[in-house]
Amino acid sequence: MARRNLLGLALVSVAVLAVAVSASASIIPLTNGNFETDFIAHGYSYTATGWNGFNLGDAASGTWDTANGGQAGGNCAAWITDWHDSPIVSQQLSATYVAGSVYTFSIDMALPPAVTYTNDGHVGGRLVLGYMNGSSLVTLASQDVVGTTSWQNFNVQYTATAAAAGKQIVVGFGKLENPSWTNSSDFDNANLEVTAAPEPATMSLVVLGGLAMLKRRK
Repeated sequence: MARRNLLGLALVSVAVLAVAVSASASIIPLTNGNFETDFIAHGYSYTATGWNGFNLGDAASGTWDTANGGQAGGNCAAWITDWHDSPIVSQQLSATYVAGSVYTFSIDMALPPAVTYTNDGHVGGRLVLGYMNGSSLVTLASQDVVGTTSWQNFNVQYTATAAAAGKQIVVGFGKLENPSWTNSSDFDNANLEVTAAPEPATMSLVVLGGLAMLKRRK
């Protein structure tokens, strides 16, 4: 009898685990996440389709063309020797936060050795997930990262609360907030994934079904 009970409990555990695993990540599309939408005629542009906040204040930022070292020879976004302020380049999506879901914004960052503009060797960035309150960006989660001359992938993650539910998702990136750095950082391949929380009703049905099986075995 004890052995049957253990088997029943094991089946319940496996079923619950299966539901949890089934909540796989899905992609939320970004506009121009690889920065390849724009044709850069003269090597550099102070804009990028789909993104807001380029070239604000003292930030000489924009899009490099293929001659300047994007991933696989393509375009990439760039921050050039910005030491005064740290605005965030952002994109507001039509998709909204769902409570309990986990959002992961990732982006590649580096300072390719082929780049010829002046820098002091520091490579840093801030990644942000948030939403807009009027014209202001409200940060829900942020991550400061430090890179090298080799492309590396970094991310920031946020589990949506009930307070954030229904608000339009904003992703963003910018210079690492360190005023002593004259850093120049390149960004490429922005990506947003969401892992949906299992529905409570689904979890309840799995547990109840497992308990029913356990009862029948008795």
